[in-house]
Amino acid sequence: MKQIALVSYAACPQLTDDDRLLIPAFARRGVRAVPAIWDADINWGQFDCVVLRSCWDYHLRLSEFLKWLERLDRLNIRLSNSARLVRWNADKNYLRELQAQGV
Repeated sequence: MKQIALVSYAACPQLTDDDRLLIPAFARRGVRAVPAIWDADINWGQFDCVVLRSCWDYHLRLSEFLKWLERLDRLNIRLSNSARLVRWNADKNYLRELQAQGV
């Protein structure tokens, strides 16, 4: 059975109410979805995919969060959005880039 990590942060270890709805939805498709805290000591290689959901403290610990992303990238852990995209999105200057493109 495939297994995915639904990533949250320490203050929300069991996910938000909305995020928990994903668990039975994935189960109906034969995928085991489990909550995972981004900065916990976890073997990320056990997951077929890592899905960022409620990492609401990343901006308070941006350097650590970006290092975690780099580690996943280096280990070839599959992210639902690429580490490159998440890094780009973490730097809110992307909003200026989008504005310059007429978005």
